[in-house]
Amino acid sequence: MYSVINVKRALSITLLFLSLCFLAYAQSTPKNEGGITKEVLQQRLVELQSGRDQAMANLNAYSGAIQECQHWIDYIEAASKQEQPKK
Repeated sequence: MYSVINVKRALSITLLFLSLCFLAYAQSTPKNEGGITKEVLQQRLVELQSGRDQAMANLNAYSGAIQECQHWIDYIEAASKQEQPKK
C-alpha cells in the first residue's frame, strides 16, 4: 500500500538521521587522556542514556507527525469520495 511504503521510508530516513547524529556526537565527545575510570564510564553512560532518550523522543515525534499526515490524507480522500456525484 502506498501509505505504508511512505511510512516505512520516513522511519528509515529518521533512523538513519538519528544514527548519523549519534555518530557525530560520539566523535565530538572529548577523549579521556588519563585512561578509562569508573567515573568516566559513568559519565559516558549518563550522556549516552540522555542521547538515547532524546533520539526516542524525536522518533516518537516523527511517528506522531506521520500518523497525523496519514489521518488527514485519509480524511481528504474520504471527503472527496463523498463529494463525487453518484451515477
